[in-house]
Amino acid sequence: MKRKLHLTLLPLIILVLRISAYSQGYTFSMTNTQNFEYLENATTVNNTMWGYEVYSIPIGFNILFFDSYIDTLFVYENHPWMLTSTDLENTQAINPFGTTLIDRGEGTSTSESRISYKHLNLPGNRICIIEWKNFGFDGDFWCYEVSTDYVNFQIWLYEADNRIEYHYGPQHITNFTCSFWGESGPFVSLIPWMNFEEDLLSDSTLWLSGVYTNPVLNMSNDPGYLTGTIQDGTVYTFENVLTSSENVAKEVFKIFPNPVDDHATLLLKDVDELCNIEIYNVNGIPEIEFSSLFVDGSTTFSTAGIKPGIKLLKIRTANNVYSTRFIKI
Repeated sequence: MKRKLHLTLLPLIILVLRISAYSQGYTFSMTNTQNFEYLENATTVNNTMWGYEVYSIPIGFNILFFDSYIDTLFVYENHPWMLTSTDLENTQAINPFGTTLIDRGEGTSTSESRISYKHLNLPGNRICIIEWKNFGFDGDFWCYEVSTDYVNFQIWLYEADNRIEYHYGPQHITNFTCSFWGESGPFVSLIPWMNFEEDLLSDSTLWLSGVYTNPVLNMSNDPGYLTGTIQDGTVYTFENVLTSSENVAKEVFKIFPNPVDDHATLLLKDVDELCNIEIYNVNGIPEIEFSSLFVDGSTTFSTAGIKPGIKLLKIRTANNVYSTRFIKI
């Protein structure tokens, strides 16, 4: 089922390979105690006044977004949305702060707002950070002909587990009604399918709603809005259920890279023994079973005999059974 979404969108776009029907989606959590740090030595996307231009942002690695692999982002129009394809009639979207934003230099010849990005860490554990710094609100400017309100936020994309995080920084919002066009606050969402040209979107869209300090993740094609402004230091985290560990914390058990190509490395904290490894397809049918020796909590194995698709991996040690999901490409 699809529904019209009567909103103007700005995205960032991504493209790669589609795997299956829409996945089971994401789980959500939040913290509000992290220090927001502006990017240093980052690559600036807009060196001039930002308006309706389209900008390309390389993620630097493949990341699984719902059921698609993505590796490039495009800033599009004047909202901080990410689209997953340049085909605007068949795309996906990531939205960290849904309302119409503007360059705070609006009405002058000098840009005061910056979009930038930075890549961190080594292959297998890379992070792409996209920052929106000192952006104003179109509604605020429309009401008062000056940009008084502003917001700062970042999108963090993780290679190791396909996690998406929204980090919120300093903000100043006094003209609330104008800045949010009469809504209770911004809308924050992940959209598995949309037709941008006709304002259509999937009924599997994930929205955050309720008070920003304790939001609830809902699935609907009706837009959800947060109540209030998201405070400095807040982090919203979305874990892709296809690649998140099922029964053990991430710091204990990891597989990377994910998606997997020819070889995969398993990390299992404090394990130094021969373990049994079982791999099943998405329907639970066994595909391969073998033993592998963990040395200092790590082992690497070939995936050449595993068919492409979503897989369930189980590791049996002398005392425990661990499991996770991964994608074989």
